[in-house]
Amino acid sequence: MAFYFVFLLQLIIWSGYMLAAWLSEGDRARFQWLMFLVFLYLGILVAKKFIPSNKNVILVTISSLTVFVLIQYALDIVFQTPFTL
Repeated sequence: MAFYFVFLLQLIIWSGYMLAAWLSEGDRARFQWLMFLVFLYLGILVAKKFIPSNKNVILVTISSLTVFVLIQYALDIVFQTPFTL
């Protein structure tokens, strides 16, 4: 049950990252990467709070990031493609 809870918390963290990235759209690439690393660290800290195993922390973090990226990609396809019959 802790894995699902951490997974959902990390999806919220990734959503916060996307909001922050959207708000700081004009920043340089290195600052975008630095912000990503900060949010990644925050996600790992949250996972370490609820999951004692480092292996499982990395697994849930990578899986939540992968699912979030796939959802973002799917939403980009859905909302940027013009609707045709």
